[in-house]
Amino acid sequence: MAWLVSGAGLAQTAPEPQPVQATNAEADAAAIVPSDAVIEIQGLDEGRFNPTHGTVFFTLNGADFPAEPQDVAVLVNDAQIPSPRIAISRRIVSASYVMPPGLNEIILRAWDAAGQLMSADTLVWAGDRVAYIDVVDITGRPISGALVTAQLANQRAVQATVDAPGGVARIVNLPPESIAIEARHPDGRSGNVVLAPEAQRVVLVLR
Repeated sequence: MAWLVSGAGLAQTAPEPQPVQATNAEADAAAIVPSDAVIEIQGLDEGRFNPTHGTVFFTLNGADFPAEPQDVAVLVNDAQIPSPRIAISRRIVSASYVMPPGLNEIILRAWDAAGQLMSADTLVWAGDRVAYIDVVDITGRPISGALVTAQLANQRAVQATVDAPGGVARIVNLPPESIAIEARHPDGRSGNVVLAPEAQRVVLVLR
């Protein structure tokens, strides 16, 4: 994901998060002209189910990150990640994050050498649930070779696709939400089922 920060702000529709108390300059952030730097976020994916803990990377082009840790803030849902869990170089900031299951916002705020604000954020779904999908035929026998796709029932753009060796698909990082499961076999058979928010296993019949 790449974010272009210009005088018009970030090129996305989510509301701008409230400023955090990261540095003394933060209180004057509204008066700072945004930098023209481009920041790419790696390690998290808006279109996938993400783990609740891991490392996120912010790669910068067109400017340098500040050398002072107090001039860089990474937040999860408005809670600032402690500086010992953040590593800073001229072009990359990495942060070790922990976030709750569900929808989360990850935010970077930093200042370039000219004192201009650099900012990027992303909304991602995360979870720690592992689900098993038993893919069977109408007689209940396991079927190998199907491709299984899991999607948020109310937001189909977030999904994961896996194989089902031996007739069992394993899907990880699911949030506590209803998950729509669909399976398709190369022979033309298909089926679908809904995985309840707390369920960890479900049977899907191909017809």
